[in-house]
Amino acid sequence: MPVTVTISAPAGITASISAAAGISLAINAGPQGPAGPTGPAGPTGPTGPTGNTGATGGNGPQGPAGITTESIEVAISDETTDLTSGNAKMKFPWPLNFTLTEIFAYVNTAPVGSAIIIGVKMGGATILSTNITIDASIQNSHSSGTQPVISVPSLTKYSEMQIDLIQVGSSTAGKGCKVVFIGTLT
Repeated sequence: MPVTVTISAPAGITASISAAAGISLAINAGPQGPAGPTGPAGPTGPTGPTGNTGATGGNGPQGPAGITTESIEVAISDETTDLTSGNAKMKFPWPLNFTLTEIFAYVNTAPVGSAIIIGVKMGGATILSTNITIDASIQNSHSSGTQPVISVPSLTKYSEMQIDLIQVGSSTAGKGCKVVFIGTLT
C-alpha cells in the first residue's frame, strides 16, 4: 500500500524519509511561500557605560572694561547748626580725574521761607551754569523745580574745589548740608 507524506520546506530543500521497512522516499519541496509578519520587538537592553569626558576648551577673549560710576559726598556743615550763606563754606583738593555726570545736594533739616542755593567752583571758576537749588520745605535738590546744569564736566585731579552757600532759608535756614558729585573716572 502506498504511503503519502507531505512536508513543507523552503525552496530548494530536498527531504528524505526512510520507513522502518526499508522503504525510501525522496521529496522535493515546492516554491517558498511569503514571509510571515514580524514579531514584536524584544525588551531594550541595559544602557552602556558613559564615555570619558572630553578636554575643556580654551578661555574666550576678555570683554571690554565696564564703566564704573563713582560718587563723592562732601559735607559743607555739621548736622545741628543752622546754615549761613557765604563763599568758600568748603574748600578741598579734588582727589582724581573725573567726568561729572550729575550733582545734587540734600539737607537733614529743610529750609523754610526760601530755597537753599549752592554754587560749586573748580580753580575759582564755576562748574555750573545753573546752581544747585533745594526748594523751601524739601530736603533734596532732586525734588526741586530747578535742576543744576553742569557746564564744566571735566574735573581735574588736585584742582581746588570750592562750595559756596549763596542763599539759605529765610525763616529756617536748614541744617546738615551735603553735596554729592556723581560721574566716572577718566
